Amino acid sequence: MKILIVIFFFGSAVHAEEVVKVLDQVSPTGGSPYSVSGKFVPNDQNKELGRAWIEVEIVGDYYDADLDREIYKISANVPGLAFNPSANTVTYQSKTAGKPRVICGKFDSGNFFIQSSVKPTGRCQFITKVEKRAVDDGHYIKDKAFVSVEMKIE
Repeated sequence: MKILIVIFFFGSAVHAEEVVKVLDQVSPTGGSPYSVSGKFVPNDQNKELGRAWIEVEIVGDYYDADLDREIYKISANVPGLAFNPSANTVTYQSKTAGKPRVICGKFDSGNFFIQSSVKPTGRCQFITKVEKRAVDDGHYIKDKAFVSVEMKIE
């Protein structure tokens, strides 16, 4: 029985998850945002280049019934993220030797009514958080909201 437990723990350690930093910056909203999300975006202009990136959408916290919320879109390049035009997939290849390529999303070209998009596979999940940090500008120390986005690869 003890031998099986040791093998179980050893086997589970081999399949460790990897977390990749996508974005860590001061919130463009000036305060804590209402929401932060990420999605995969292939290079629509030239798919043959095999490039993909992550588009982070930050929605402002100010709301007025007569006005829309402010929306900020930031494109983030993640090393190892690529678009495979022959398979229509967004993949991630780890820098760690021996790790297999992971399919993060499948490209859906859409149709006349629906815009093309990348449907996530669930193997590359976004972790978003907003935190207050003290920033020293040389004159004052101010608390600023920072937006952090990470991608967890299973």
